[in-house]
Amino acid sequence: MRTVGYTVMINNDPVTMSTRNIKKLARFSLKGRWWEALIVALVFTIVNQVPLYLADMVRPEGEGFSPWVFAFNLLAIALTGAVTLSTCSYYLALFRQQPATRKTFTMGFRYYGKALILGCIQFLLQTLSYQGGLFVSIFAIVLILRYTMSYFVLAEEPENSALQALAKSRFIMIGNKMKLISLILSFAGWFILISFAASGVQIMRFPAIIDEMNAFMETMKNSDPQAVINMAAAVPSLAASEKDVVVRLFELLSPLALSVYFNTSLACFYDLASGSMVTEDGGQTGFGPGYGGSAYGRNDDYDRR
Repeated sequence: MRTVGYTVMINNDPVTMSTRNIKKLARFSLKGRWWEALIVALVFTIVNQVPLYLADMVRPEGEGFSPWVFAFNLLAIALTGAVTLSTCSYYLALFRQQPATRKTFTMGFRYYGKALILGCIQFLLQTLSYQGGLFVSIFAIVLILRYTMSYFVLAEEPENSALQALAKSRFIMIGNKMKLISLILSFAGWFILISFAASGVQIMRFPAIIDEMNAFMETMKNSDPQAVINMAAAVPSLAASEKDVVVRLFELLSPLALSVYFNTSLACFYDLASGSMVTEDGGQTGFGPGYGGSAYGRNDDYDRR
């Protein structure tokens, strides 16, 4: 434990638990709470995406500047920090087998100023990683990894400032960056699988699309403009079909389920890296005979420091 400015007490534990066991703990924490977590993730996603959706709606054709687009994009940036802090607060409670309360969901807005600072820093680093040169992008990615835990720090210790949260995240991640990369990469297969599955499910649409295109082309052969217009207006929307509803539900729920799984694993990683969860002998590897009985509702060997 060390003191790093602003009287921040730092626990920095190298994460020795395997990625497989981290994910195993996450799955156990989600038992009986999957639907709750999916609904929460859906609500947070909607809140985060509505400004971007509105910006696309009012976006003018061409490259002209639109004050409305600028305003909605600014609103999206303003909401990101608060939503992310509330999200981390929820996943910490979920992983620790604690009930989610109103304060859990509103934490990002109760500490909005601190969340906004973290959100702006996150946005800047992501922009640099996407649009910077090779070296700038690598440097930005290193900083993103270094400060990944800052939202979890602030969710657990909201009395700290945003700078304190960043400082603590930096020291928590010492020696743990490669372990975090390993955890992130362990989900890559799931993301690829969902992408392929979504593409496969899309094939379900092809027969209906072909039938509608054939009917439309037959109408166009009549060379009657009004008939073409009427046909275009009468073409049923595939989004309203039962088959398409299943497709869209799959496209919506599968990424949400994966994000729930990933974020719960990230909360487990934070508890391990910050020294909040250890075994009786100070290790992080054993599960013992089974789960249950501890403050976490998991292995008896685990407890809070």
